[in-house]
Amino acid sequence: MLIFFCYSGRLNHFKSFNLLNMFTEPTRTTTTTATCIDNVFCCCNYLERAIVNCLPSDHSGLMVTFESIIPIQQVQIQFRPITSGKLNKFNSTLIDKLGDWNIAVNNGNILYNDFFSMAETEFNKNFEKKTKSICPQFKDPKKPSSGRNETYLK
Repeated sequence: MLIFFCYSGRLNHFKSFNLLNMFTEPTRTTTTTATCIDNVFCCCNYLERAIVNCLPSDHSGLMVTFESIIPIQQVQIQFRPITSGKLNKFNSTLIDKLGDWNIAVNNGNILYNDFFSMAETEFNKNFEKKTKSICPQFKDPKKPSSGRNETYLK
């Protein structure tokens, strides 16, 4: 009786924040007991809910599909296209510049600094930054997947 009282008190606590338990069905069933050990509380509308019984576990899984309440917005991303031609040109340039490089400098820190500065300069020349707008397009679980990433560049 005390356990039920404590559990019922917790449920009332969740209800005071307008959170409702989406599942009251048992999610762990044995030969002698059936308990609802997995709980999902929310305060928004859902499209579907289901108990998944085909998991390799001692209890069932819960699946909930919610409506999107956040508008999907385009996002600006920066990237550097790397092609085999640009990569070959970058490698050739580094090799050519290393041929002219003065390695008689006795300070290793200066050599490393000079090398990485030169490599960074050549990298920025050969692989220019580009900007694209992407708009995430989430896959509808009821439609068959195309087998590729569902976020497209526009």
